Amino acid sequence: MSSEEKVGNHLVPDGQPLEQQNVMDRVASLPLVSSTCHLVSSAYTSTKETSPYLKSVCDVAEKGVKTLTAAALCGAQPLVTRLEPQSE
Repeated sequence: MSSEEKVGNHLVPDGQPLEQQNVMDRVASLPLVSSTCHLVSSAYTSTKETSPYLKSVCDVAEKGVKTLTAAALCGAQPLVTRLEPQSE
C-alpha cells in the first residue's frame, strides 16, 4: 500500500518528487489533454463493460502498461530533473 504526503495543496505519493508531480498536474490540467483523457477513458470503460472477453484482455494489457510505465519513469527521471527548471 502506498502512502501520500500532503505538500501545500498537493498529495504527493511517497518516492515521487514534488517537481515531477507539479509537471504532471500542469499537463493534465490543460483543456485539450483533460478532455481527451476523459473521452478515451469513457470509451475504454464502456468497451470493457460490454465484453467480458475484452475486459480480460484489457486487464492483462493494463498490468503490462503499468510495468512499462514504471520502467520508463525510472529511465526518464534524469531528463525530467534536467528539464524541470525550464518548465517553471
